[in-house]
Amino acid sequence: LVSPLDSAAPVVVVAAMSNPFGISNPELGRRLDFVRSLVAKKHPVDDPEPSLIAEGLFIGNKHHAADVGQLCRLGITVVLNCAPSGIRALPLDDYEAKGIRYAVTNVKRDDTSYPLLHDRAGVRSAHLDVAKEVFDAARRAGGRAMFFCVAGQNRSATLAVAALLLCDQPLPKVLHSCAARRPFVLENEGFQRQVVELEALLLAQQPRGRFPQANVQGEKRLMCSGDYIADQPTPNKKPRTVCGLETTVEEVGRLLIGSVGRTLEAEQAFGF
Repeated sequence: LVSPLDSAAPVVVVAAMSNPFGISNPELGRRLDFVRSLVAKKHPVDDPEPSLIAEGLFIGNKHHAADVGQLCRLGITVVLNCAPSGIRALPLDDYEAKGIRYAVTNVKRDDTSYPLLHDRAGVRSAHLDVAKEVFDAARRAGGRAMFFCVAGQNRSATLAVAALLLCDQPLPKVLHSCAARRPFVLENEGFQRQVVELEALLLAQQPRGRFPQANVQGEKRLMCSGDYIADQPTPNKKPRTVCGLETTVEEVGRLLIGSVGRTLEAEQAFGF
């Protein structure tokens, strides 16, 4: 016979990690709080031009996609339509005349349950494969890509953030860039969750991978590229400067990213 105590223990473990992403519900909640602390802000009245969120990658809306002159001025060489096929009257002939490549991935819906990045089993979507291929092609050619949808807020922004994650860009760095340049992105809570799940999958594949602890309580912690070091502040230690930033943490961590083994230094502090 199995006692109630013996039978209860495994159930707790399974409930905590019963998903293919290797992230517990409490950690998922903390990471989502971190995401929402930076983005998902109110959409502005004016959105005059696409937002450069990383080298070679813009997020824009349907109006930006129709302004070929602006695309040329910004050096955009490829546009990815992340909206449903309902966007009409795109200047495809003008794109061709100006040497702008047009690509499309038909994201039919933007409700919270739509599997934009992956399904609930963690299987990557065709949308994300297309987004990664478009961004890679633009970089190889020395050009710039713009991902756009109707508002440049959810579908295109989520795919842009995810493409950067697949290029070894740490999520905190990407979100800080979005917060500075286009803070109203990632309003869709289902897409927020998929971004965090993708981050967890990628971190699990990295050497020394461990899930970062988000600074949602206001502690002074050092944010490294893809990792967080020294969870507790050290009030009795004198502040010191690391990578040009004053911090009170005792240690500075480094995280090896991807097969090339690049060492990314701590580069940004938050909570100050």
